[in-house]
Amino acid sequence: MEIPIFYTLYDFIASPYVGKLYNFTKDSLFLDFYTQINNTYFDVLMKVKIFDLYFQTALFQEYIIPFKVPLFNRKQRENIGLRIDKMITRLSTPILNSSNIYNAAQVVIEVSEKTYPERIEIRKTTLSPINFLAGTTPKNKVNNCAFLEMSNGTKRIANASFDFINLMLQPGVIYICQILSNETVIKEFEIISETTTYLYKLNFNEIDYNPGDVIEFKIGKQEVTEIQFISKKYLIFPEAEFSNIILFEDDYKLIQSYEFTGIHLIKSEFTFQNTNIKRNLIDYIKNIDSKDVPKLTINTGFIPKSDIEIISSLINASRVWLYVSENNLIEMVNETKSIIFDDADRELNSFELEFTINKKRYEENYSF
Repeated sequence: MEIPIFYTLYDFIASPYVGKLYNFTKDSLFLDFYTQINNTYFDVLMKVKIFDLYFQTALFQEYIIPFKVPLFNRKQRENIGLRIDKMITRLSTPILNSSNIYNAAQVVIEVSEKTYPERIEIRKTTLSPINFLAGTTPKNKVNNCAFLEMSNGTKRIANASFDFINLMLQPGVIYICQILSNETVIKEFEIISETTTYLYKLNFNEIDYNPGDVIEFKIGKQEVTEIQFISKKYLIFPEAEFSNIILFEDDYKLIQSYEFTGIHLIKSEFTFQNTNIKRNLIDYIKNIDSKDVPKLTINTGFIPKSDIEIISSLINASRVWLYVSENNLIEMVNETKSIIFDDADRELNSFELEFTINKKRYEENYSF
């Protein structure tokens, strides 16, 4: 998908961020600095307001970040998105029910051009406030409403009882939501978010479906003459022998869920720390310490090609959990070193992933 980029020109700086209600920290966008004056540089003062998670305090912290922009051939480019991305609040543990999440970070940038080495200010300007969300511009987006996830394809569901739908919404606006089964509306309701990001938990236990059905979630707001909907679809697969839910934090710093229907294996890898001592002039090996590292190997089961992006996002995730129940989440670290995403000799897609389990307590055992 190609996204057009429009720049707003100031006296000596061009910004691609102005004119949009929300921007994204990992988009490849740059502030362009330029001048016709020799021997100058730019002093930048970035004022950032970061909001806490809504269900914690919903308060915010303000940061002032100064930095300098040296010029080469009287011009330079600077990306500020990745700086903001590292500052945005992260969830301490996954949210498991529908909830407001966090508000977009607010950024005000003051720029002044100064002579070098005298540091005499020549001119200055202040950019219009910029709102940032973590991640990249979503593919499924209309105006200020979007699904905050990497994949835009139809998602597979077999035995899963729920799925997390992460949304970008304009606070205070009434959004019309519909759940459809094979293009027939079976439920309609409204969402009014108090924050820029919102989690909706879609419960499949409340829907009657059969293998081959297509379940669709639609959301939109009333425009002048019609409702502009965007939608997310699910394809119902036949019931599987196994069903395990993996939760992970994606680039939007939100929690996604994915159902694994393949076999799984839990094993322990033991390491020992030994020392050699002499006993009656003969080498004697003494064990000093031992470690037990539990590992989980789990297969996705057969999945559509549209879900491969989700698997890729999961592998890149810095935080992963195995969902056993609402009161039992097993924290894991990804150990998958490589994966074949495209094989001309293979018609069906399935992937085997490996994780290291982080123990919560000593001598903990795992089974699910």
